[in-house]
Amino acid sequence: MKKPLSPILVRLLAFLIFVVTFSGAYLLFSTDTSQPKINTTQQFTPTTTEEEPDQLSTTTKKPTVITNKVPTIEATDDPVPINPSSPIAPQIEINELVPEPVGVKIQIGDAIYSIQVAENTTLYNAMEKLANQRKITWQTKEYGSLGRFVDSLNGITSDRIRGKYWIFYINGETAKIGISSYILKNNDLIKWNYEDSKY
Repeated sequence: MKKPLSPILVRLLAFLIFVVTFSGAYLLFSTDTSQPKINTTQQFTPTTTEEEPDQLSTTTKKPTVITNKVPTIEATDDPVPINPSSPIAPQIEINELVPEPVGVKIQIGDAIYSIQVAENTTLYNAMEKLANQRKITWQTKEYGSLGRFVDSLNGITSDRIRGKYWIFYINGETAKIGISSYILKNNDLIKWNYEDSKY
């Protein structure tokens, strides 16, 4: 009568059969994708050879060879000017991400308000900033394509019967553009006068 195999031996045999089967299947279904070896110490002319087509594809694969030419620099005692377009020229990073703030003054009557705003800020946005900081009070009205007009400023409202309105001046000259269109420039002086309308 034969002696039964021990459970440890049975498990070992099952494991070995699994490993051999898995290895055989791996070798059977894998393809040879070896690339031509490149000697980096000598110059060469790249050649391509057709590979065996794999079982799932009917097209042939060709290896792609990419070469980068690296410039050589010889040491000399003479100063050599650096070409700015050269890949070895030192790169200077210029930080243009943080624009300089635009400083303007807005005068309403005898009160002058200094304010810093970002580039491309309109006069309307600057006035809103002053109102949000509770430095001024104001109300505007939208008049379609004409834009916004100031209706009330620091408690003084435009008087249509007497023809008195809030008119603003840019650096001493009457504005020819509305507050929602005028882009502030550094050191601008905006002056608001409550006066008879000239229009």
